[in-house]
Amino acid sequence: MQLSDFTVHYVARFPEVRCTPETVHPGYSAQWRLELEALIERGEPFFMLFADGDFDEAPEDTRVRAVWLKENKARLAKVCRSIVSIESDAAKRAKLLVQLVGLERAFGIPRLVASSEAEGRVAGFRSVPQG
Repeated sequence: MQLSDFTVHYVARFPEVRCTPETVHPGYSAQWRLELEALIERGEPFFMLFADGDFDEAPEDTRVRAVWLKENKARLAKVCRSIVSIESDAAKRAKLLVQLVGLERAFGIPRLVASSEAEGRVAGFRSVPQG
């Protein structure tokens, strides 16, 4: 799969892999899985940037993603250097920080929270080796 075939993740600014609520729709997890497999196969470090907003996911998509992440967490951690979530609301950001501690421990990928896209991109790019 070529990066140009991606529809769930925006990869035009690779190593930034951007996720937006607009690409989350019932049944999207099959394409999500193909894209994550393709990113792992590339073998190049990247970071994921989750846009501000509510990701309203269908239960079946949640299940598919959870199973894939559990089975592939070590493979993903080899190339995904960080996952950055953008949350502009300070109260929501504080709650998210608490939730992400467990996810970071479970998957071995640093989880960061930023108040703006610019801040999140800076943090993400810092996590990816340059050169």
